[in-house]
Amino acid sequence: MTKNFVFSFILLAISCFAQSLEHPVIFVGDTQHNSILELFLENNEGIPAMMVGAIAKEYPICVVHNGDMVFWGASKSRWKEFDADVEPLVKKHIPIYPVLGNHEYFGKNSTALENAFNRFPFLRTSTWYYKIIDNTAIIFINSNDGDLTQEQSKDQINWYKGTMNALDKNPAVLHIISVCHHPPFTNSTLVGRSSYILNNFVPVFVKSQKAVAFFSGHCHSYEHFVYKGKTFIISGGGGGPRQSVESGHNGNDVPADLYTAPNPRMFNYCKYYIHNGKPAIQVIGMNKEDGQYRLMDSFDLQ
Repeated sequence: MTKNFVFSFILLAISCFAQSLEHPVIFVGDTQHNSILELFLENNEGIPAMMVGAIAKEYPICVVHNGDMVFWGASKSRWKEFDADVEPLVKKHIPIYPVLGNHEYFGKNSTALENAFNRFPFLRTSTWYYKIIDNTAIIFINSNDGDLTQEQSKDQINWYKGTMNALDKNPAVLHIISVCHHPPFTNSTLVGRSSYILNNFVPVFVKSQKAVAFFSGHCHSYEHFVYKGKTFIISGGGGGPRQSVESGHNGNDVPADLYTAPNPRMFNYCKYYIHNGKPAIQVIGMNKEDGQYRLMDSFDLQ
């Protein structure tokens, strides 16, 4: 399964970018299966596979994974669960481009990363990178600052600044999206925001004239913020045990959440597409009680 996944990915990575955004780019995060350590949390057996199956039916150009693909990165059996879940994407030749979440580092780092690299060989070169899809550039950030050396952290920050500057000057690029795992803003009652991302990447992002959205996961829910005129989205509802979020905002310079549905919010993924020449978002939610998919949120990007 792993060899087939890698082979399909390599063959179609280039052709993916020749397509237009008549088909969406899908963003989804936190598709990890439950662990025996989480018996007291919500049992989501089968939910990650259901979410990926629904995504495959969208026929996206590609899928961007916001991190936490598996519960224990060093476990081969956990990665086999991931392989089984993404098989509908592999069969339809839909590439997956991930950022690494904190769970991808669980266990011995070298073993955990090798499992990820076996499925995504391009990550061996760098765990931060960018792709240009039609006229949209997507920048992938490794937000696991505790697992990066000081030199790696500094290199990534400088790379991000240089890349944002170059893309802003690139006439072929009209829109820029950034994605990482740990959010710069969240009202989650379980996980906090990342000061590493907030202090080193958000200021560069908000200054960009072409930046339109900043995606993250880690909070197993959906949140929608606007900060200094830029959109920040948490789409971490891919199947992991859902978390509660406080309504409105919890102070500490966290902007108000523009999505006000009660807890637990539906499992979700986000569709990015171009509508009437403008970038737009649709958020699709899955109701666990009836297994039905519904439009949760929809808006144009500034």
